[in-house]
Amino acid sequence: MVLDTNVLVSALFWGGVEATVVGLVEVGMVEGYTCQAIIDELTRVLRYPRFGLTEEEVEDVRNYYITILVVVNPDVRVDIVEDDPDDNKVLENAFEVNARFIVTGDRHLLKLGEYRGVKILQAAEFLQALRQV
Repeated sequence: MVLDTNVLVSALFWGGVEATVVGLVEVGMVEGYTCQAIIDELTRVLRYPRFGLTEEEVEDVRNYYITILVVVNPDVRVDIVEDDPDDNKVLENAFEVNARFIVTGDRHLLKLGEYRGVKILQAAEFLQALRQV
């Protein structure tokens, strides 16, 4: 499963189902993937003044996610999400690792629903899908 930046941020600041998904990765119940582009975006977002994190805290969060997620560098390039081309990196990550799921809160990705066999779900939908496996 590939976790989008918004899920990682939500898990950190608001807990909820996003934190549950991250917790499943942390304990090894599911394998989570990311790529350098997502880590870079996460680092940039965590530096937003509204979050009030110090540079050390940003690095701690970044390092935590790098530790629990498998970081890959996709060779695959796609141009699927026309409304927000930056979202293509999440699809590229999923295709690179043959992921079955992308977990996201991004409306552009969610609008796809599924692409090339990869289901694109919100965190609560992903947890529901796990229960059915």
